[in-house]
Amino acid sequence: MSETPATPAPKLNAIQVIEQEIVNFAKQREQAIANVHAVDGAIQAAQHLKSLLIAEAAKAETAVKNAVGTLVKDVEAVATKVETAFEDADIAVKDNVVSIDKK
Repeated sequence: MSETPATPAPKLNAIQVIEQEIVNFAKQREQAIANVHAVDGAIQAAQHLKSLLIAEAAKAETAVKNAVGTLVKDVEAVATKVETAFEDADIAVKDNVVSIDKK
């Protein structure tokens, strides 16, 4: 088999070279604009996520404050019951103590 040699590309004149450069610059410009739009979209998405996180953090803070408040009330109630139980036990012990010194 014989291979046919590739035909060389025709030599471009100065106007054709400049036209190609203009086309390349236009493509680069379009790509740059697409990149800017992509970055703008990423910024908007990040801002949206930040807003969601701030809202969720506020909800979590409120829930924690409510839980702590409830816990404090429960602990205070238990402490009051324990104090009352100790006072009652102390009174019962004092009432049932028999003096050994009495002869």
